[in-house]
Amino acid sequence: IAMASYIAMATYITRATHIAIATYITRAKHIAIATHIAMATYIAMATYIAMVTYIAMVTYTAMATYIAMATHIAMATYIAMATYITRVTHIAMVTYIAMVTYIAMVTYIAMVTYIAMAMATYNVHCHGNVHRHGNVHYQSNAYCHGNVHC
Repeated sequence: IAMASYIAMATYITRATHIAIATYITRAKHIAIATHIAMATYIAMATYIAMVTYIAMVTYTAMATYIAMATHIAMATYIAMATYITRVTHIAMVTYIAMVTYIAMVTYIAMVTYIAMAMATYNVHCHGNVHRHGNVHYQSNAYCHGNVHC
């Protein structure tokens, strides 16, 4: 009986030990698999987040660069247009002033020339043909020739 009890207890302990070891191994495998899946999931998620973050950064950089370039081009275009308009306006103003000055000079010269011609004509004409030519007879021509007295 004692021997049978000993064998039974030893068998029970052996079986319990085997079951415990098998359970431990099974649990360890499950934990290892779950840990592996969790790590793989974490790595996949971290990789995805890194990729999305990188794409977002690249997209933002590209957009910021495009906006900066577009702003620069717009500013340069505005400055070029403003410079062109200023130059054209300046040239137009200078041309207008030159034209007005030229017209004023030509008008002044024409007026002075006209006055000089009128004065010369007035001085050359004899007044009412009243001057006698050598006190002998009246000159039939009313105009003196040159600066000659009638």
